[in-house]
Amino acid sequence: MVKLTTKYLFRKLSKKNQLQARRKDESDMEYLTRVTHLHLQSQFIDKIAAIPQCPAISVVYLQNNLLQTIQNLDNFPRLTHLHLEHNYISKMENLKSLTSLKKLYLGSNEISVVEGLEGLKDLVELHLENQRLPQGETLYFDPRTLSHLAKSLKVLNISNNNITSIQCLDGLVWLRKLLVEHNLIKDINDVTETLSCLTNLEEFYSQGNPVASDRKYLDAIVVATKSLRVLDGKAVNEKTRTFITNMWNQRENRRRLSAFSTMALDSEESFSQSQGDVLNRRADAPPLGSKLFPVWKQLTLSNGVPSLPSKVFGSGSFGSGAMQKSLKVTKIPDRRSFNYYI
Repeated sequence: MVKLTTKYLFRKLSKKNQLQARRKDESDMEYLTRVTHLHLQSQFIDKIAAIPQCPAISVVYLQNNLLQTIQNLDNFPRLTHLHLEHNYISKMENLKSLTSLKKLYLGSNEISVVEGLEGLKDLVELHLENQRLPQGETLYFDPRTLSHLAKSLKVLNISNNNITSIQCLDGLVWLRKLLVEHNLIKDINDVTETLSCLTNLEEFYSQGNPVASDRKYLDAIVVATKSLRVLDGKAVNEKTRTFITNMWNQRENRRRLSAFSTMALDSEESFSQSQGDVLNRRADAPPLGSKLFPVWKQLTLSNGVPSLPSKVFGSGSFGSGAMQKSLKVTKIPDRRSFNYYI
């Protein structure tokens, strides 16, 4: 195991640097203030000690080491590219001071939460693929970090991290390239709804997910993303987009027409059933001439007043009791029969 110290750094810099040759009689400190790239990959480094000010360094290669924490990088004010992939880092920390950072490579570590990037206002690329996560655990995004990344991030790689949904990424409106390969994404609607919000997205990679086997996968994504140019490594040109969009619209119109027809048939069947119920109720009603609805000829006269059968309204004439008070009878003497107007 190796600790990255100033002495170790000077020793590494004393070796021939093909990108920046060391000037004759140039001291270590003078050279350190001028060098722009640090090649420290695959050196069994497990810890970073305090390093003197390195004002010109823009790229640091620390991949393939034994680092467990990110620390002591404050003296790289112009750092734009940081390679930390293939280490044992479990937490994203001590990065807020790297305000000039544009590309951060953290693939193949042990990170479970994407956080601590609030100060990186110029970050355009974030690589977090292949995290070594505990069984059943997935990569989680801190909403505060996502909110800050939305202002600048253009490339995001989160492949192979047990992710089941990308809905939380719908605010990354400047994203141009998104890689979510070999995850656990199943819902095509989750994908299309998210991608429809990423109005600048040009490349999308989702191979190795269950959703990629959905028969609607290609068509649904092409229709949902107006700016997409590459899907899973295959070009999507305007001719292809127009053809797929037209076919999709035709299928949608047929589907809607079929749904409308089914609804109309259901309504007609319900109406017919209602008519049948009415007819059945009419058939069950007592016929005219029954005891409940007697014909006029069945009325009998009692003192010149018609009287219904007693089984209908009880005993007594039609003109007796309270009923008589509301009944007005007019007799026409010139006729053999009588007409009564109530």
